[in-house]
Amino acid sequence: GGVSGGTAASQMPQPGQLSEAEVYELRQEVGSLTQKLATAEALATSRVGEERARIEQEVLNDLADHPTVEYIKRIEDERAYYKEQLAEEVRRCKDLRVAVDAKQRMIDKLATSSRPGTGMNTTIRSSTAGQSRNLSRQSAH
Repeated sequence: GGVSGGTAASQMPQPGQLSEAEVYELRQEVGSLTQKLATAEALATSRVGEERARIEQEVLNDLADHPTVEYIKRIEDERAYYKEQLAEEVRRCKDLRVAVDAKQRMIDKLATSSRPGTGMNTTIRSSTAGQSRNLSRQSAH
């Protein structure tokens, strides 16, 4: 009888020890609680993400409606307009410069083909320089 008595004693819970059924039950409960915790954490994370997105959208809407933002947009539009105007004026100025240079070459060619020593060369050059200055003044306004 001593062998069978030893086995029965090991299956009987000692004071402060749990039975196999109690251990199994506690493990099931821990697994269930772990699952519930994971679900609750996922739900909380999802809600935090949704709340963050909602707040971001609200802030962006408030900023878009802010008068300073509207003012900045208006200034940016004006800047784009003036950049276009400047580019057009630069093109016009270059075209006028090409025209003036072409006219000057024509005048120089005519002056060199005319009789030397008549003084025609200096008169034409000085009047062309005056015209060139007048053109610069007109395009500046």
